[in-house]
Amino acid sequence: MLLAAIVFLPSLGDLADRAILMGVVLALIFGVNWLHSRYVPFADIQLREKKTSWLGKVWPRVASWGIGIVAAIIATLAGAYQRLPLAEGSLGDELAAAP
Repeated sequence: MLLAAIVFLPSLGDLADRAILMGVVLALIFGVNWLHSRYVPFADIQLREKKTSWLGKVWPRVASWGIGIVAAIIATLAGAYQRLPLAEGSLGDELAAAP
C-alpha cells in the first residue's frame, strides 16, 4: 500500500520519475532492514550476569534511530531532486527535443 501511494504521487510528472522514486524507496526499505538485522540486536542472552555500561544499553536504540533518520533524509532528498526542473541545455532537453 505504501508503494502504491508513492507511485500515485501527483507531484511527479511521468511514470519514469515515479518508478525511480519507487526504486529508491524500495532500496531504502531493504537497506534499513539489512542494517537493523545486522547491527541492531533484538535480544542479548547471557548465561551469567554481566555488567553493561550505559552505552551498551543505549546503543541499539541510538543505532535504530540513526538508521531511520538517515533513510528518511535520503528519501526526502530523492523526492525533492525529482521535482527540480532540468537546466536549459542539459542532456534531458536534448533527449526531449530528439525526434
